[in-house]
Parts: sequence; C-alpha cells; structure tokens
Amino acid sequence: MSDSDKPVSAKGVVEEVYRLRSSFGGKVSRLIGKAKYVHKSGFNSFHKYNYATEGDFLALVKPLLDEERLAVVASQESVTRDELEPTTRGRRQWLTTVKMNFRLIDGDTGYSETMTSFGTGIDSEDKGLYKAITGCVKYFISKLFLIETGDDPERENENETGGEGRNPTVKPLETSAPAPARKPETDDLPTAPLIKKAQELALQISGKTGESTAEILKLASGFEDKTQTFHYLSPDSLKTCTSEKWLKGTIANLEKELGG
Repeated sequence: MSDSDKPVSAKGVVEEVYRLRSSFGGKVSRLIGKAKYVHKSGFNSFHKYNYATEGDFLALVKPLLDEERLAVVASQESVTRDELEPTTRGRRQWLTTVKMNFRLIDGDTGYSETMTSFGTGIDSEDKGLYKAITGCVKYFISKLFLIETGDDPERENENETGGEGRNPTVKPLETSAPAPARKPETDDLPTAPLIKKAQELALQISGKTGESTAEILKLASGFEDKTQTFHYLSPDSLKTCTSEKWLKGTIANLEKELGG
C-alpha cells in the first residue's frame, strides 16, 4: 500500500490543520510587525488636513504580502442604497453600504481564511458605491494588519477642536442644528426608540466581539463626504441624533453584523 492509499487518522488531520494555521499566523504576524504606519499622501484643501488614500494602503501592504507569499481575493457580498435627507442646496443624496469578503490565502500551503468588512459612502450622484468600496478596503487593511493612521475614534474631542494646533482628520456626524439652551435628553427626542435600539445592538455586538461600542458605531454609521471628511456617530452623539433615516441605516448595519 502506497503512502497516498493509507488512511489518515483524525489526529493526523487535526495536527495538519494546526500546522497550517501556525504557518499562516506566523506570516500574518510578521506582516503586522512590518506594516507600522501608512503614509498620508492625500490632502483635503477645504478642511486642511492630510489623509491616507487607498493607494497609500496598497503601496504599504502589497510588497509585504508578496514577501510573505500571501494573496488577498476580494468579493462583494451585498449592497444597499438608502436615500437620506437632501443637502443644504436641495440635492438628493444616497447612503450606499457594501459588505465585502476578503479571502487571505497562503501561497505556500493553500490554507486560507475569509474575513468580512463593511463600507459606506454618501453621494448625490453615482459615486456612492465606489466610495463605499474604497472605505471598506481601507478599513479592512488597517484593522487586519493593525496599521496606525493617527485617526483614533477615542480622540473625538481633540478631532473636533483640532487639538494642540492640529487640523481635525475626522469628526462625529453633526446631527442637529444650533444647540439649544438645554441639551436635549434622549427621551425628549422623537427618535428615542431608534437611538435606544442602536445602543442595545451596539452593546450586544460588543459583548459578542469584544470591540468597543465606539468602534462598532463608527463602522456602522461612518461615511466620507465629497471632501473626504469622515463622519460617524459616537456613543455621545448617538444620544442626541435626530436623523431618523441615518439611525435606521445604522441599525440596519448593526443588525447585519449581529446576524453574521
């Protein structure tokens, strides 16, 4: 009986899987160690800040993927398009949400793992899908390989004010008109049921994945506008959000994530 004809024991299969995972994990770990910081070549002339383009992320990781003989195959799973409130100039605009799967393949062994990421884009013409895909790719690369961009959602207060002379790179979504004399409580708002549902879903996902609710809400509600400024709902701004359509879109993304 040749070696190829010999039966493979369950123990042998398990050991082989562990070997493949170990080799795969080692490659990813080395890549993370080398991909320390992404260069920001993009510049927003309106808001005066630098940002990392999709090209910046690809220029950083493609040589490292090649070095470790790792390949990434992306596929689009779903796309939704929801109409938002018109712009201040009365133009119609839509929020596009894309769900993508990224298959990371070890070229030496054939072992692979598939990861999912979401992206959103808002546009008044036909570029929403492209913005959503670009944001999804950038988010996947930055989170999988733990690449530092300097855009930390926990620093929202500093980002709103520019902090120590810096221009803001991201800012929470402005969800209301000029602030009233008394800051409204969630229960005072007509959107209170939607806000509470979004909070509950974010907490459930946090308990399931271990991620912070701030990061979960940022992924579910965030988008880049035409100036490539990134807007999102933070746990604090969520409490006073008055946009019913925006909350429904955020809830839909949270439910998708919880269901996946």
